[in-house]
Amino acid sequence: VKKIAIIGCGKIARDFHLPILKSMDNVKISAIFDINQKTLSQFAKNVRDTSIFNDYSLLLESDIDAVDICTPGYTHYDLCMQAIKKGKHVLVEKPLCLSVADAKDIERSALQEGVKICVIHNYRFHEPIIKAKLAYDQGKLGEIRKVFSVHHQRNVWNELEWMWDEKKTGGILYELGIHSLDLQTVFCGEPKQIIGLNTHYSEAGDYVTSIEAIVKYENERIGIIDITQDTSLHSSNFTELRIYASGCDAIIKFFPSSIRFSSTNQLDPLEEFSSEFRRLSKFGLLLLSGRYKRYSLSPHKRVINGFFESIEKDEKPPVTIKNILPTMKLLEMLKKQINKSNRKNSY
Repeated sequence: VKKIAIIGCGKIARDFHLPILKSMDNVKISAIFDINQKTLSQFAKNVRDTSIFNDYSLLLESDIDAVDICTPGYTHYDLCMQAIKKGKHVLVEKPLCLSVADAKDIERSALQEGVKICVIHNYRFHEPIIKAKLAYDQGKLGEIRKVFSVHHQRNVWNELEWMWDEKKTGGILYELGIHSLDLQTVFCGEPKQIIGLNTHYSEAGDYVTSIEAIVKYENERIGIIDITQDTSLHSSNFTELRIYASGCDAIIKFFPSSIRFSSTNQLDPLEEFSSEFRRLSKFGLLLLSGRYKRYSLSPHKRVINGFFESIEKDEKPPVTIKNILPTMKLLEMLKKQINKSNRKNSY
């Protein structure tokens, strides 16, 4: 049984990591940590027989095998490096860090210390993405030509207050639109050049709330990005991935998830209706049967299970730092281009 410490006791730890870790027979939550005493105390009520820490250095001296880092992204680099130097395996939420250089630094340190590090890019493990990757590997999609990534969500000011400092957190690129960007690199590969960029900058909040970009990849594939975090409706959430290829296209939707393969480059109304009917019917059945919570946890669970299997079998984790370097590079390229333009392209 591997002993793990949960680092950060906020929503992502409470709603996703905790129920998954508690359900695993080969894992014991031996410690929890948070700098907020109230949050820590509330979280402790859900865990039995565990040590409680508000000092990270002391926690790393305790009898644990791994840490599960669920804190804000801008804290990840330091927390990862401290854990690695103490010989602890690391499971860390996205973003891993805020630069390619830091990502490579973490990777180098993990290799030197002989510990596993796994980054939770859970969207890679949604059923539609798994099916799309399988279709591509089997040659059914053909040659991918372009990928259109869309992420529209509620206004950024409805998010947690620590996200409002764009200079500290990396803004919507690193904290909110990262899943869409990551899926684009999964299917397009290494980014080469930002060939088009437009942003919406909120002067009142000193924050970029929308990004539209066109990216050329090393294999000449084209990525189109539309990230908007200023939707007025409080509960609005729309995430979609469209893969256009020589064999057929794949249209992937989330919340609830679905995938539709199309042999044409345009929407067929009957296909669209049938796909939406199946998607919503499945969602309704999951809700009525009480299985939706378990279903929604499954992408995270696939990553977390894979992390512990990699430790037991001494294999590569399901998402290594090498796997996500193209995503880290894309994030950095977009960030630099936005800063370089000094928001002159804002609308």
